[in-house]
Formats: sequence, structure tokens, C-alpha cells
Amino acid sequence: MGVPTVTEREIIRFGCMLARPLRPIDVKTHLRLNHRTALTLSSFPLR
Repeated sequence: MGVPTVTEREIIRFGCMLARPLRPIDVKTHLRLNHRTALTLSSFPLR
């Protein structure tokens, strides 16, 4: 397991702020990412 990137840390921070489960569309709109990138980043395992 490598060091989390800034984007991954921001997704975790954003997910903690939401009062509901994090969805790829939330990541897409919050970080202004491409849909495929949002899917890839929001599906990384939290260990």
C-alpha cells in the first residue's frame, strides 16, 4: 500500500463531511473530474 495522493486524501475528507455514503457522482462534481477518473478514485479500498 503506497502513500495516498492529494486527490485520495481530498476524497476521504469530502466523504467524512457528507452525511450519506459517497457516490462517484459526488466525487466528480466536487473535484471536477472526468467520470471515469471519479469511478477509479472512488472505488479504491480503504484499509
